[in-house]
Amino acid sequence: MDSHITYPNLTLTLLTLLPTNPMDFFIRLTDSAAVRHLGLMSLETRRVRGDLIEVFKFLNRSYTVDADIFFEYDKGNRRGHHSKKLFKRRSRLDVRKYVFGNRVTDKWNNLPQCCINCKTLNNFKSHIHKVLEPKTE
Repeated sequence: MDSHITYPNLTLTLLTLLPTNPMDFFIRLTDSAAVRHLGLMSLETRRVRGDLIEVFKFLNRSYTVDADIFFEYDKGNRRGHHSKKLFKRRSRLDVRKYVFGNRVTDKWNNLPQCCINCKTLNNFKSHIHKVLEPKTE
């Protein structure tokens, strides 16, 4: 490939056409557009992913802390849900609503059975990435 572009009265090298700072391209993009362009997860999706990984560790006894402190299994056998469905405790106060156990219960209960059946943490991470990855258009 030739690194020079020749016009009748003008010769430019490709280096002069490039921005001096590679980040100049991303400064013009909004945050969400830059995230989409780079194929990254949004901050909220990364937080949800981290929370779900922690729930997986708790329920699969990766920690020495008893999971019953944070979670209680749902005893109602409802059809269409996975085998490790969690019970969400009711709360009137906002402080209780945003406790880790209540914050992640709905997200955990909406996971497909293939994510719940994973035996290893890395397998769970790969499944959860497929579930949470942004849909490309």
